[in-house]
Amino acid sequence: MDYFALGYTIGQFIGFLINIGIVVAWCVLWGFATRREIRKRGFDKDWFWWGFFFSVIAWIVATCKPVNRNRHVGYLTSNSLSPTSGGTSQVNPSVGWECNTCGRFNPLQAGTCACGITISENDATITRFWNLED
Repeated sequence: MDYFALGYTIGQFIGFLINIGIVVAWCVLWGFATRREIRKRGFDKDWFWWGFFFSVIAWIVATCKPVNRNRHVGYLTSNSLSPTSGGTSQVNPSVGWECNTCGRFNPLQAGTCACGITISENDATITRFWNLED
């Protein structure tokens, strides 16, 4: 038995594991960077795996995506929402209204949601609003 060859093989195996660890760390880094970029642009989809497998290319694609302006949650404060018994949140009527079709939160001044439902059509299906006396 040649001990030198055995030691060389173990050394190669340890080097291989270190290289695999470096590659996985690189992929995880690009996965998180891509996910952060896509969320910064207003999308809820998780692009971590795109970044993990395609690294820089997925990050460039995420960077080139336009900002999602259909996301209407920026004007709401944490005090304007209240959890209900059904596990959903209704919006404070003095701040805005929640579309029952698509779930977007719209400011009170908006007469129509981005999905096309008017506030009068939505009022017919609203089951409860947040109670201000609570």
